[in-house]
Amino acid sequence: MKIRRFFFFLMLLSNTFLFGQNKWDGWHVEAMLHYGRAFKHTPKLNYEVKHNSFGQELLFQYQTLGKKDWQAHHRYPLLGISLMHFDLGNKEDLGQAYAFIPTISIPFLRRHKTNMEFRVGTGVGYLTEKYSPINNTKNNAIGSNVNSAIAFKIGLNYWLKPNLHLTAAGSFTHFSNGAAALPNFGINIPGIVLGLRYFPNPIVKTDLLKVESSRKLEQKKFGVNVFLGLAHREYISSQGPRYPIYTVSVAGTYTLSKHNIVSAGIDVEYNKAIYEFAVHTFAFDEPTSRKKAYRAMAFIANEFRFGDLGLGLQLGGYITPGSYLLPFPITTKLAVRYYFKPIGKPATRFYLGTYMKSHLIVAEQIGFGGGAVF
Repeated sequence: MKIRRFFFFLMLLSNTFLFGQNKWDGWHVEAMLHYGRAFKHTPKLNYEVKHNSFGQELLFQYQTLGKKDWQAHHRYPLLGISLMHFDLGNKEDLGQAYAFIPTISIPFLRRHKTNMEFRVGTGVGYLTEKYSPINNTKNNAIGSNVNSAIAFKIGLNYWLKPNLHLTAAGSFTHFSNGAAALPNFGINIPGIVLGLRYFPNPIVKTDLLKVESSRKLEQKKFGVNVFLGLAHREYISSQGPRYPIYTVSVAGTYTLSKHNIVSAGIDVEYNKAIYEFAVHTFAFDEPTSRKKAYRAMAFIANEFRFGDLGLGLQLGGYITPGSYLLPFPITTKLAVRYYFKPIGKPATRFYLGTYMKSHLIVAEQIGFGGGAVF
């Protein structure tokens, strides 16, 4: 019954789009069903996954047409807003999950009636159940109702008709608050997706504008990226003390193209919680405790530019073995940045952004900050 109502809602939206089709050039709506399972990615999780996860998703997307050069260079990506719902497989302990996620989809391997597509999005999630020392002790995966939500999808689109496409894909969805509230092992849902995509005014190949500008660089190839970040993390227990984590990052950058930049550098963190813990447990004296609270990481990163928006992926490793309570040695970061207009010659670009740092698939922190590339 829920599936029927879901696709009935899609039909209503499709009929609504039919009014004034010229206003909807490039826009479409997609209804999807998710089927997967929230797996226990660490033995420390207390809850049981009683049955598989079912989800629904409604996605509004705009097919870029190449009106800006980055659109054509990135194979005419699709920009969207996703509304998602999941039954997490354990009504009592995990409950339901809802998400609002801005997305970007990159098509590739285009054929006459098919193409592959990779989609990534990050936004806000709401989970109906969270850890409670009285009412919900088994849910040690999530310590807050409001969380970050990250979703990946890769799959196939098949043209049933010019305005109706069938989609099939694999997906991975993650909910976490970055340890801003404990506990926070996070919830991970791999799955498969089936959907229908409706275009009120179908896009044809001739609608896509060719690249007018070249890929030649308009700025110097080598540069420097300096970043300052701040995150807060709860420690010890739920409703426990919350401490700041300060980050300073310096990296050398190399511009592969106007829309793709690689970098390598050093992240240095100061974790106030480690200092407080070391002092209060008499593990070290105060000067040594402060020193032990610093962590340094060497990293490499790749950032894709979509106009003034940057999406970066970073892989790093700790290079300070003397740090106290050092977690898993390999780290990853997913960063989203907004770049302001260039200043001066050679150009300096200031930016603001947010990032999630993880060890394997367990998020350690969600932070905010800003920096400059010059």
